[in-house]
Amino acid sequence: MIGYAYRVRSFQISGGPGWIDSDRHDVLAKPEKQAKGDEILQMVQTLLAERFQLRLHREMQNAPIYALLIGKNGSKLEAAKNESIGGMTISRTLLKATGQTMEQFAVSLSNMLGRPVLDKTGLTGRFDFQTALRLIRAL
Repeated sequence: MIGYAYRVRSFQISGGPGWIDSDRHDVLAKPEKQAKGDEILQMVQTLLAERFQLRLHREMQNAPIYALLIGKNGSKLEAAKNESIGGMTISRTLLKATGQTMEQFAVSLSNMLGRPVLDKTGLTGRFDFQTALRLIRAL
């Protein structure tokens, strides 16, 4: 809920009370009026502050990151065959993406690797591609 409310990923959250990684809660909440987008996030932030006494402290930290770059021989990616939003599947040996932007791919890698991955490719559009997972694990 903290990640959702503040638009951060779990590896960007540190500290908190001892129970933060072990206790689980079911939270049922209904807004008094129709809300969407940033209004909902603000409501969740308020709920966390009031019900769980969450106090937030933001700070910048130097930390290792990864960057997606285009190799010296240029991009070999081909445009997606279908313009609809695709997805990504991962098996033990293969990562296969369909209809993904490089930004989406960077976010997925970031979640898998537990640290920020920046899209520095400059590529726009959607792509279909696959890669052996041993390449990703080597990062």
